[in-house]
Amino acid sequence: MRIVIVEPDSQGGLIHFAYQLADALATAGAEVTLMTGQHYELAALPHRFRVAPLLRLWPPIEAQRSSLLRPLALIRRAYRALILMREWGRLTAILARDPPDVVLFSTIRFRFQALFLRALARRGVRMGQICHEFADREAGRSLGARIAKAVFPDPYRYFQTVFLFSETALAVFRGTFPIHGPRAMALPHGPEMIFGGGPEVRAQLCARYAIAPGAEVVLMFGGLRPSKGVPDLIAAFGGLAGRPDARLLIVGTPSRDFDLAGARAQIARLENADRVTLDPRYVPMTELGALVALASVAVFPYRSATASGALALAQSLGRPVVATAVGGLADAVEDGKTGRLVPPGDSAALARAIGGLLDAPGDAEAMGRAARAALLRDRGWDLVAARMLARLRADAAFPTPAGKGVLSGEPA
Repeated sequence: MRIVIVEPDSQGGLIHFAYQLADALATAGAEVTLMTGQHYELAALPHRFRVAPLLRLWPPIEAQRSSLLRPLALIRRAYRALILMREWGRLTAILARDPPDVVLFSTIRFRFQALFLRALARRGVRMGQICHEFADREAGRSLGARIAKAVFPDPYRYFQTVFLFSETALAVFRGTFPIHGPRAMALPHGPEMIFGGGPEVRAQLCARYAIAPGAEVVLMFGGLRPSKGVPDLIAAFGGLAGRPDARLLIVGTPSRDFDLAGARAQIARLENADRVTLDPRYVPMTELGALVALASVAVFPYRSATASGALALAQSLGRPVVATAVGGLADAVEDGKTGRLVPPGDSAALARAIGGLLDAPGDAEAMGRAARAALLRDRGWDLVAARMLARLRADAAFPTPAGKGVLSGEPA
């Protein structure tokens, strides 16, 4: 089976996932091509599949811009929208010229992209989606989003299968899009096994963050967005002021909507502010495994979520975790056995759970080992690939969504 995976993000968690999925599908016997952006960060890794870094887009990981440039933000976004349309036009032409058996698209962030999906569907191209997100958790229902919904077609009608990564996300998707629900299915989120970082890198990170031997490191890592609950974690750490050996590290790239100044101001008000480090940067692959290995407890205080690659990484490395019981996080953590779950937005409960694991490091390490074992046993990439290929082969028995009829619901 010839499979093309389209992942425009050439850096960060989505391309990490796409690489591992492509590798698993290729190992299972598929002929896989990964189409991505020109800043592909995994080029140095071994590949069992073909990579086509053909999308001429801006780097997906960028620092927050100065407030002085915000008046120009609308012009910049309009320019980037034109660039994105140009690149999707090129992508559509390439896929239509030599269609594979199936094209798997990642998250569709902009409604106008459905126009290109429709063009492919009308040429008989079979498509599915690797759906990491189906709702905008940060911007809400803006006027622009409502206009786009009224003007552009529904992108989900062009996919024969929509793959989600938790049973909870599947249930929410089916409730949100009942017409598309029968074509959606849940797959486990595979382990994150591509991140290195040996003792030398770990020592460099300890020096960077002034982490003394024996320190209790509470770590949050990954992209910083409003939905991630950073203020709840800062407040929870304030409740641990009586622990002189506890350190809080918050490391990751802030999104445009993340209130970095507000987070810094909240930290400054803590009694134990001198034991908190907020490092708003993208952590390269050469450091990420070593950073996670520093954690006494990895914390995921999200206010909403579907699934989390960062959580899967912490579990893959056997680190004890505390997460909020939202979306796929609640599916991935068995409270008291493979980690701790707390209600979202409850900083007091978060502090108690973190403190409880720090008080019982042996039990915490046992939870981390149990989480790793369960992840490798029940959510391995071989299982993910086998289930996905079985579904894609079953889809091949049905007509392609040629812009009308069973799948699309559109008139000719």
